[in-house]
Amino acid sequence: MPDGKTFKENIAEEKQKLSGMNLKQKISYLKTYYLTAALIILAVIIAGVWIFIESTLSRRNIEAAGVFINVEADNACYTFLTSGYEEYKDMNLWKSKVTLSTGDYIDFSPELQMMDSYQSQMALHAQISTGFFTYMIVDRNALEGLRYLDVYLDPNLIFTERSKEVFQDAVVSLDMPVGDASEGEMKEMPVALDLGKIGFTTAASMNQQSAYLVFIDVDADYENMKEFLEYFCTYPSILR
Repeated sequence: MPDGKTFKENIAEEKQKLSGMNLKQKISYLKTYYLTAALIILAVIIAGVWIFIESTLSRRNIEAAGVFINVEADNACYTFLTSGYEEYKDMNLWKSKVTLSTGDYIDFSPELQMMDSYQSQMALHAQISTGFFTYMIVDRNALEGLRYLDVYLDPNLIFTERSKEVFQDAVVSLDMPVGDASEGEMKEMPVALDLGKIGFTTAASMNQQSAYLVFIDVDADYENMKEFLEYFCTYPSILR
């Protein structure tokens, strides 16, 4: 120790000083000599805990990542697709998570598109093309406008017996680019599920005339998608 005393001797000396003080004097003494050090230690502990939590949460597996484009739904739908799915899978929220981005609106008509809309579209293009999302719920304009990214998954590939029963008449096909996009060759392919045909747009209080569920085929985990689609079929008031 700097004064030549051992740690134990210093503690004994502090106890001796405090024993001769009343409560007010003790509080004043502790504030004068120990408050700053205590606050510094507390701040270090809080910072350490925060860094640990942030680093742990940032490494969580994403079980489902969705985005609404040009569509809206009620709060019950948002809860169903996020925390509802976490409960359904009994997820350990320290290791896994579910995300859902809402409020994305894009005008896909080039003659009407403003610069901020164009920038939003490019940002979404990048996220979709790199597999940032696992699924999208979109209106008809977005469904057709984003098809040239060529990332739509054939929903038939992830049907289970249960989801096929619900969605078998709701599969939507589009002319999709085939091979070299510059050659303009197109082929009709199944790419989405019409949520209006199963009553989801009504059940989720959607005002849109159309809403489609599209899965993204970029580093796709088919088993996770099958499970999510089967869960989707449990939404209240969906027609069977």
